[in-house]
Amino acid sequence: MNLNNYFMLNYKKVSESNLSECRSFNNVVDNIYNNLPLPNKGYLRIQKIQALNDILCNLKIANDNGRVLAVSRSKNYYNIPSQYGMDHYSYYYFIPIIDALKEAKYIGEAPGYYDKEAGSGKITRIWATLNLLEQLLNPVKYKTLNYNTPIILKDCNKQFQSLRDRINRSVRQMENFLNEYNDFISTNNIRFVISSEKMTEIKNAQMIFLPSLLNASFNIYNLIISETYNHRYYTTSTPLLSHSYVKPIYHKDLHSRMYRVFNNSSFSYGGRFYGAEYQQLNGQDRESILINGNKTTEIDFKGLHINMLYNKQRKDYNGDPYSVVNSNMEIRPLLKLIGLIIINAKDKKSSIDAMNYELWKNLELKKIKEKYNLSIQELFSDFEKRHPDISNYFNSGIGLKLQNLDSKIAEDILKHFTRQGKPCLCIHDSFIVEESNKEELSEVMKEAYKKHLGFPGKIEIKF
Repeated sequence: MNLNNYFMLNYKKVSESNLSECRSFNNVVDNIYNNLPLPNKGYLRIQKIQALNDILCNLKIANDNGRVLAVSRSKNYYNIPSQYGMDHYSYYYFIPIIDALKEAKYIGEAPGYYDKEAGSGKITRIWATLNLLEQLLNPVKYKTLNYNTPIILKDCNKQFQSLRDRINRSVRQMENFLNEYNDFISTNNIRFVISSEKMTEIKNAQMIFLPSLLNASFNIYNLIISETYNHRYYTTSTPLLSHSYVKPIYHKDLHSRMYRVFNNSSFSYGGRFYGAEYQQLNGQDRESILINGNKTTEIDFKGLHINMLYNKQRKDYNGDPYSVVNSNMEIRPLLKLIGLIIINAKDKKSSIDAMNYELWKNLELKKIKEKYNLSIQELFSDFEKRHPDISNYFNSGIGLKLQNLDSKIAEDILKHFTRQGKPCLCIHDSFIVEESNKEELSEVMKEAYKKHLGFPGKIEIKF
């Protein structure tokens, strides 16, 4: 029985008048809805079932990854402009359904709180009970996502912003190309194939999760999850879809449509491409991707943001930005994380806080730190000392500006291959093409980088 194949909504606007478009989402979702102690079930039934489906998919994903689900009970949290086609994502649908799921013993809940004196608190956390998980063991279908727009704009708190009066010629061009790319990539077969041995390993690793550590949580979003470690210093946005984070199956056709996410209420911050299912695979698993049945190659930019900062200073850094700090390759994952944080953080304290949070989340990194008795403060200090020419950018919050620049480079690369009729997949700073297009990808990446920064891009062939 396939635990991974469960339903996801088609995010086109729906109303009672076009009920036939999505008449029966899924028997499991319908049955759970019918069993909920929810008043007026017939009124706006479609939107309510859409909201229920979002909650169930998020609960299933969180359970598969040994996490609980963080949900907000604040009305302000659910203010999403109508342009995104998210009419069902409403406080008046979500909260009554969560309450009904709790009353029906489909979910457990740890209530949120806020301590005014301490100025801190925790958001409400929920998780699927065995009663619900037994329902979700049945195979559940999902549909392809279709957004009203491939351009997403969020503010500094990761809340959706209205696009009304924000669409200019430049934004329209980005939107038109993304529609062009999505139409093209959808005509190609992007497939993830793994060996029967690995499939057995994955099945053996699956287990039902009963939460004990309520700190390990996902935030609930049906379009994008934003894991905000601390709004002062470091945020990341990754897709949370039915096929995100899900353990892969033997032969799986991958959803490859994308959208772009801009931040800080500006089209000058962020802009990276998200939404493709292959972006959730790790580097080793990506080697198993086939494009139209053909073997693939992946090439990435080496030390992208560090090199960008040097280039902005009209300098070209020729060494390895991480080994120059410490040549011990076992410590390299820590150094790469420090490089990421120090560019995104807004001050030194935020950098330390972010690193400590990452070590709390990642036991493997914590073991490396303890094995070599490393000091986080000293690692940050050593990183700055080894890169004095760009240290003025550290702890300045420049990360989203650099993402905006690397997203323009990515757009140029995708445009080249799309208009050549050759599929190209994007994982932010790395790209996957059919193996026969390896040399072309290398040259296009170098030239696209040079166009924006004046220096040839430094690349590395991953496979």
